[in-house]
Amino acid sequence: MSAGNEFTRTLVVEPLPHAGLTFAVDATPAERTALARRLDLLALDRLAASGWIRRGEARGSVVVEGRLEAAVTQACVVSLAPVPASLAFDFRRLFVAAAPAAGPTGREVVVDPVADEPEPLPGREIDIGEVVAEELALALDPYPRAPECEPSGEPDRAAAGAAPRQLV
Repeated sequence: MSAGNEFTRTLVVEPLPHAGLTFAVDATPAERTALARRLDLLALDRLAASGWIRRGEARGSVVVEGRLEAAVTQACVVSLAPVPASLAFDFRRLFVAAAPAAGPTGREVVVDPVADEPEPLPGREIDIGEVVAEELALALDPYPRAPECEPSGEPDRAAAGAAPRQLV
């Protein structure tokens, strides 16, 4: 997470209070406009999130959990018509304090595909605004389609210039 993001809400998490922290963020119109530009959206009419930050199970880890709500408008991948969508979902991120890099140990590395993949905690702070922006980016439909552009199942061969199929 870098400084100068469109939607920045920094919270100090080191030291983290024993009870953890709660957060509630709501993007301003100017932040939504800048973030819409970054995410290639036609509009971002609402972006809000709330949740909590607590210590993780592993030493030096921090868990961010919350709920994100957004109203977005994307361009249809076929017609470029506006495709509005409302998003509301829970998210979870795990951060771990950066440890000094160690050389190869020759030991086997076990990867659990279901476990949280920790992200480095670069310092004493987490930018909740950037976490929310990243979660929004991941939740966007990669191929938004306007209702009139939804595939109907059978391709329109005549419109594509192909000869009609003949049964023999």
